[in-house]
Amino acid sequence: MEIEQKETPAVTKAFIPLVFPPGETCQFDWSEELVELGGIVRKIKVGHFRLCYSRKMFVVAYPYETQEMVLDAHNRAFMFFGGVPLRMVYDNPKTIVSTVFVARNASLIVGF
Repeated sequence: MEIEQKETPAVTKAFIPLVFPPGETCQFDWSEELVELGGIVRKIKVGHFRLCYSRKMFVVAYPYETQEMVLDAHNRAFMFFGGVPLRMVYDNPKTIVSTVFVARNASLIVGF
């Protein structure tokens, strides 16, 4: 019995351009950093905002990651940027997203 060999498909390079209109999208995430304050090393949370069009950043540090601090960080970032973007992109921080539901006709529905 002879096995038919098929040709391997040609490799094609592809990319998805990440193009954002001005003021449309801002990304937000937390990081955890170690800092020395008054000779004592401690962990802090840093909120990072980046406008996707200009790549302009805003960062602000807090002792903890709480919902009140998330809201304060957003207020400070929007004041710094001089406005509010049309869309925010989050990496599901626990202080923002309480539940993620998957529906038949929607890829993701987030409960706040």
